This record gives sequence, structure tokens and C-alpha cells, in this order.
Amino acid sequence: MQVKTGKSKYVDWVYVALLCVCVSPFLYISQFNHPSADDYCIAVKAKEEGFWYAQSILYTNWSGRFFSTFITSVGPLYFNSFFLVKIIPLFLMFLMLFSVTKLVDELYDYQLKLTQIITFGLSFLVLFLLNVNNLPEAVYSYTSSLPYTLPVLLTVLFLSILFKKMKREVSKYTTVFMYFLLIIIVGSSETTALLMNLFIPYFLLLNKLKEGKLNKVLLSVWFTSFATLLCVMLSPSLIYSFENPMVVGSTTKELVLKGIDVTIKNIEEWMFNTPLLFFSFVMILFSKNYRFDIPCLKKIHPIIHVVVGLIFFTALYVFSFYTIDYDHVTRISVLLFGFFVVWWFLVLYASIHYYHEQEIQLFKFLKKHLFDTISREKYHVANVVAIGIFILFSNNNLRTVVGEVISGQLAMYDRENEIRYKMIEELERTNLLQFTIRPESLYLDDITSDKDAWQNKCYSNFYQLSEGVSLSK
Repeated sequence: MQVKTGKSKYVDWVYVALLCVCVSPFLYISQFNHPSADDYCIAVKAKEEGFWYAQSILYTNWSGRFFSTFITSVGPLYFNSFFLVKIIPLFLMFLMLFSVTKLVDELYDYQLKLTQIITFGLSFLVLFLLNVNNLPEAVYSYTSSLPYTLPVLLTVLFLSILFKKMKREVSKYTTVFMYFLLIIIVGSSETTALLMNLFIPYFLLLNKLKEGKLNKVLLSVWFTSFATLLCVMLSPSLIYSFENPMVVGSTTKELVLKGIDVTIKNIEEWMFNTPLLFFSFVMILFSKNYRFDIPCLKKIHPIIHVVVGLIFFTALYVFSFYTIDYDHVTRISVLLFGFFVVWWFLVLYASIHYYHEQEIQLFKFLKKHLFDTISREKYHVANVVAIGIFILFSNNNLRTVVGEVISGQLAMYDRENEIRYKMIEELERTNLLQFTIRPESLYLDDITSDKDAWQNKCYSNFYQLSEGVSLSK
């Protein structure tokens, strides 16, 4: 790597600024965010039944996701706060930046510079925001993002502490916090619960193969994960989920084939319709001769990690057809895209060191003629050009968001929501106006023209409208 002199010392911060520009529209549109139908329903349940009794009802009749039902029940609408609805997306984006930088810092033994760490974190944040499937469910709807996106971010933070504990002694408070994170990750969704109970044993097995003995830390983590999994899986509500008529009529072969098909389609989209591969070179550029002493990742051929990841994702899709919906896989795709980003980073991280330690000639050639010779200035210029081309000439969430801001769609959506709130407050009418704009970046669900629809009942109960509420036909 060339030594930075003169103006070149600012080039890293220029690239960081570019990434911040990519993130800023997603931060900006949070001010236009409003509750969706599900938000009203869970708030009404917690208010009418009492918060703690509502948790019991949701656990036995709706879902075993004890943590996500808890945190969504105590969401913004429970406190009648529409302001917090706009703050939660900002919190999630900050948490992704924070958790990724912590993991990167730990993996590279705190030897990276500040700009390098921030670049890692921002790259992942941009990657997630630009092409995650269904942006409202991933970030802006708290009843969707908290069960599906939040556990991904907490998993990244959990891994940073787990790897740290495997390498050195940590305080008892850090250890307690690690187990607390694990419990709430498993308790966030049935899919997350199963994922962690595949993920951790895989690390445990690899560590056993390399070290010849079971790692006590990983073993205790797995026992905790499995015990929490039982709390999720033994909930009466999960039995109802497995009676999903959309799935019961399908054979195991049909479910597996559909799972493989969805996995392949998503992997293709995530790999080639996002800047994933390009951002990955940021990691390669910064991965030079750092100590690598995590046995569960060390000296394992990268293809093994790749194949295992594909098997995991397929199995999770098949399982999620029961607990989510056979024909509605966007939410599970949001979750697995987040895990795919994490998995891809760990595969890449392990690959770099595997080929470096094995002294593969191709890697030595690339290192000599690319990684060790390219200047950071030229590399970042190439990044700027590639990101610009991607944003301008492909379908991505950034283009959608910017287009909706410039066209005034989001401002109109915001105004029409405010008109509704005013109509309800003045009790002038219960036949509300339909949205003329339903922005792709924020809109998720709405009431209907049928007063007996579940969305309408939640909406009218929240606002205590005895005559009910509906949309004008």
C-alpha cells in the first residue's frame, strides 16, 4: 500500500463522505414515516388486554417470538407516539453501523485505522439499504423490522463478543451481555431461532475438527441457544403455524424444491444486482497480515463455508414457509439477506487468510500485482465510478427513495396521513380518504373499504371510534 502524502491523506474521508451521501436519503425520509396496520393491531392488543397479559396471549395464540412480540408491543403506538415511529429506522441504521464496526475491529485485533473501520461499517449499511428486499418491512415498519432486521444486527454484535471471548478473557458483565443477546436473538423469530441453532453448532464442529476438543465457550453458547429454542418451538402458537393450509397440501419434495428455487433467485440477486462483490474488495484491500486466531474459521477451505451457507438458507426458507407464509417470502428474504451479508463477510475474511496461509500462487500474484501496488486514491476513484454506475443504471432502493423525494410523493403521503389524523381527531367522518400516493419506500399496509376487515378494526379500536372506520369507495 502506498504511503499517503499531501492531499492523499484525505482520500479515505472522501470515500467515507460518498458512502454517507448514499445513506443520507434513507435517513431523510424517516420524517415521512407513519404507522401501518400491524402497528395499530399490536398496540391495541397490549392496551386492551394489559401489557403482560397480552404477552401471554401472543405467545400461546400468535407466535413463540417472545422477544419480538415484547418489543413491538411496547412500540411507539403503545405510548401514542408518532415521533418514535420516525426514530426507530434511524436507530436501526445506527445499530448496523455500530455492530459491523465492532465485529470488524475485533476480527482485525484493533489494528485498523478509524477510516478503515468506518468504511467497513458504511459499506455494509449501504449494501443493505440499496438492495434489501422490501424496504418498508426491512427498516421503516417497526412491527416488521424489529422481528426481522433487528436480530440480524444483534447477531453481528453477538459474534463480535463471542469471538472476543474465544480469544481472551472478558469481564463477567460482557459475558452476561453476550448470553442476553443470544436469548433475544433466538426469541425474535422462529427462523432466527433455528438459524442460531445451526450457526453455532457449525462453528463448534469446525473448532472440534481443528483443535481436537470441544470449545467450552461455544458449547455453553449452544446449550443456551438450544434451551431458548425450545421456548420458541414449544409454544402452542407454533403448532397452529404448522397447520398452514398453503403448506399442508404440499409434499416435502415440493417444499424443498421451492426452497432451493427461492434461495438461488435471492443469491443471484444479492450477488449480482448489488455492489456486494465490489464492496468486498474494500475488505481485501484492508486485510493485510493481521493475526488470525479464530479456530472455527481458520484453515477451513472457503468452499465449505459457501456450501454450508447455501444449505442453511434453503433449510430456513423451507421451515419459514410454515411460520411466515408459503407465498409471502419477502419478510424472510429481508432476514436472510442480512444474514447473507454477515456470512459473506466471514467467508471472505476466512478466504483471504486461507489462501494467504496456503501460499496459493494465484493469490500471491494478485497480492503482488493488485493489492500491494494499487494506490488507495485509484482504488477509491474506481469505487466512486462503480457505485455511481450501479445507482444510475440499475433498480435499487436509493433510486426509488430519491425519485419519491424529488417528485414530492413522500411529502404528499405525509400530508394525506396528517389529514386523516385531523379527520379522526375532529370526528367529522369515519369514511377516510384513500391515499393517492403509496410510496414504495414507506407504504406497507392500510385499512380497506370493509369496516369488518382486521386492519379497520385495529385502526378504529386504537382511535376509539365506536362507528368503526373504512375508506371511501
